[in-house]
Order: sequence, then C-alpha cells, then structure tokens
Amino acid sequence: MRDPAWTGASMPAAPYRLRANTRDALIGGLAAGLLNLARTFWLARALPPAEFGSWSLLQLVLAYAGCCHFGVAVAMPNLLAASQAMDDLHGSRELARGGLFLILGLAAAVAAAILALPRRIIGETVADYRLLFACTFLAQQLFLWAGALLRGLLAFQRIAVAQIVSGAGALVLMIFLIPAMGVRGALAAMLAGYLGGAGLGAAALRRQGFGPVPRSVFKALLLAGFPLLVTFFVGTGLQNIDRVVVGKMLGHGPLGYYSVSNVFVLPVMFLPSVLGGLLMTHFSRAAAIANEQAIRTDLLRFSWALGIALAVVTACIFTASGGIVRQFIPGYLASLPTVRILLAGSYFYGSNLVLASFLIAFRREVGLVCVQGGSLALLAGLCLLSIRAGRGLEGVGLANLLAYLSYFSGLVLFARRAMGWDWAFARRLGAACLGPFAYMATVLVLCRPLEQLWAGRGIFQWACLLHLGVTTFAGLPLVVLTLRFAPWQASTRARG
Repeated sequence: MRDPAWTGASMPAAPYRLRANTRDALIGGLAAGLLNLARTFWLARALPPAEFGSWSLLQLVLAYAGCCHFGVAVAMPNLLAASQAMDDLHGSRELARGGLFLILGLAAAVAAAILALPRRIIGETVADYRLLFACTFLAQQLFLWAGALLRGLLAFQRIAVAQIVSGAGALVLMIFLIPAMGVRGALAAMLAGYLGGAGLGAAALRRQGFGPVPRSVFKALLLAGFPLLVTFFVGTGLQNIDRVVVGKMLGHGPLGYYSVSNVFVLPVMFLPSVLGGLLMTHFSRAAAIANEQAIRTDLLRFSWALGIALAVVTACIFTASGGIVRQFIPGYLASLPTVRILLAGSYFYGSNLVLASFLIAFRREVGLVCVQGGSLALLAGLCLLSIRAGRGLEGVGLANLLAYLSYFSGLVLFARRAMGWDWAFARRLGAACLGPFAYMATVLVLCRPLEQLWAGRGIFQWACLLHLGVTTFAGLPLVVLTLRFAPWQASTRARG
C-alpha cells in the first residue's frame, strides 16, 4: 500500500508507553462516562417527560445507526497500529485516509436516507428532527473516525482530550440551548461537541497527508471490519437475550425486577469497556512485531490484572448491594438474590475481554463469533427451561452465570487450538480468571457474619463501613501480587 505521488512529511510513530496509554485510556473513559451521566441528569431535569422520551429514542437510533461503518471503525485502528509498528508509514497513511472515506461515505448514505425516507418509515420522532438529527449523526461518525485514527496512532492522550472536549462542550452548550430550543438545542449541542472532539483527529490526518487510496485498502478494511461488526451484534445479543426472554414470557413486571441488576452490573463492566480499544491495539501491534513468548506473557499479565480488578470491585458491590436495595429501592428486595447471581456472571463476561481482544487482534474473529453464538444459544435455551420449570428469576440468573462460564471456557479452548498452545498454558490462562474470583468468593463467605450486623438497617451504619473495609483489605494481597507482576509495564519484545 504505497502512495508515491504524496511527498509530504509523515507523522512519526510515538514511543510506545503502555503504562501511560493505560492511564490515558482510563482518564478519557472515566471522563466520558461521567460527562454522559451528567448530561442525562441535566436533560431529565430540563426537559418535560414527553421530550425526554423523544431524546431517549433519538439516542437509541444514533447508537444502532452508528454501526453503519460495517466494523471499519474497529478494524482500522488495529490495522493501523500494526502498520505503524512495522514502520510502514505509506500504508498507515492510506489506512487513515481509506477509513475516513469509508466511514463518512457510509454515514452520508444513512444521513441521506434519513432525509429522503417518508415519515412512516423512519418514525415520527426522527422525522420531526430529521435535518438536525442527520447532521448530528454525520458529526458522530466523524468523531468515531477521529477516535479510531488516534487509537491506531497510539495517541491515547489525545483521545482523552477529545473525549473531554466533546463531552464537556456538549454539556455546557446544553445548559444554554435547551431552555430556548428543547430537544433541538440538545441535538445542536451534541453536534458541536462531536465536531470539536473530531478536530484533533483531523489535525492528525493533516500530518498523515492527503491523496488517493488504492482499492486494495478499502477491500482490506471492509474484509477486516465485517466480522467485527458481526461479533458486536452477537455479543450484544449475548448480553441482552435473557432480558428479552424474561420480558416475552413473564411480562414487564418481572422484567423490571430482573433489569434492576443493571444498576449494579454497569460499574463492574466499566473497566472492560474502557480498556477494550487499548487491548486490541496492543495485541495488534504485538502480532506484527513481538515474539511468541512475549505475547503469551502479556496475555497472562493482562488477564490476571483485569481479573483481580474485577474480582475486588465485584466483591465490594456484592457486599453493598443488600444495603443499597434495602435503603433506596426496598420494593425490589425480592430481586436481591438474582442481582447477586448476575454480578457473578458479569465478572466472567468482563474477564473474557482480554482473550476476546487477543483473538480479534490475531484475526480469529470467526471463531470468536462461533463461541459467542454457541453461548447465546445456550443462554436462551437455559432461560426458557428455567422459566418453564418454574424456577423464576433466580433460575434465569443461574442460566446467565452458566452461559458466561461456558463462554469463558469456550474461548480458552478455541484459543488453545487456534494458536497452538499447550494445555499447561491454557490452564494458566484459566487460573488468571478463576483464581481471583475464587479468592474473593471465599472472602465474601468468611465475612458473611459481618453482613448480619447491618443488613436489616441499611448502608448508613458503621458495621457496613467495617464490612466494606474488610472486603477491600482482604483484596489487597491480590493487588500486591499484581503490582509485583507488573502487568501494566508489559511491553512485547520484537521478534529477533
């Protein structure tokens, strides 16, 4: 992939600093999450219920229509990171430009459809705001491409700045525009925020240079992206099929009891969602330049570190969940056992992130989709059986836990076969996930008497603070082991 007609200066590859990249990814992800939460609360306060419902629907359409890039936005940074690692600067420039043309071209087609299709097809809400909504959608895709470009260039600090600029700018503008313009003001604020955040990506492209893109680049991006798009949809189904089955078979009331688990599961899933892009680019870079032993070492280190973080966080939330439910949502007390089962299941789903990112980086997406699809079918079948057997929501929760355990086991077995690993390494990889979970589960069982001191009185008790403190302190040996293991200092060694 070369472009001999272009003669400008290329953007040199930045030194690879995994610790700094991890820190910046966490800062940017945390800032984006908090700013999005603040915007949601502000909108709920500033808009009447009917307009807030319209806004929620528009955000849902944006989320699903945003997948129109056919997975190119995920594949582009992985290919770009590998190209940069091999010092193929001509190839990286063409990937950056090709990703821009593909993402914005596909987005423009969707935006044109939004503007041209009749009201009965696109829906009343989208039709009422179609022009501003189409512009916001295009800006969202431009922001998505900018983030993909910066991730491929390993510029995670710029990504964090772009996320903060976009989120904070949109929030400030909403405060001024919503009182006068309502939902249109909110869309205009989001449009400006996306454009502001995308400016950093545009500056990076200017240093990459402009010029023609060979057809082979478009083909490579689409072929790499489409399996990732399928993986996204199957993975989304795996996370939501249990709620679909509960809603269809038991109705909206039980679904509400079951869905309250989201309040507790989302904090557990925060770290995996934030680190997903970092892990994929790290292993994509490693696949191009690292030796086999270094790759295995990094995979174990990341798996162990993420497993420990998730185990400690899950244990603390598990400890506090009873008091939170009794204190703030006592009407959902009957769902507490299900909530705790789903917390355990979310740990296994989140801990799979490292291995899934590894398989994507090594172009094993088809096998990943097969494992996900098998786990999805198993979860749906177990949910149906548990409901028909009269096991209720707890039975559905256990089905969720078993399906996620099978997902983890299936990934390890597939990765062992696909990568040619021996059984000893596969067992070590499994222990990196199961070890922290088993340790913190033992801590919870031993600390159970402490819960009896405060469970009936809510969380604003000294006994609750003592319980949380003991649980956290008990997790410190795992944290010490992680620091000694130095997972965030892992740097894949070049092949030699």
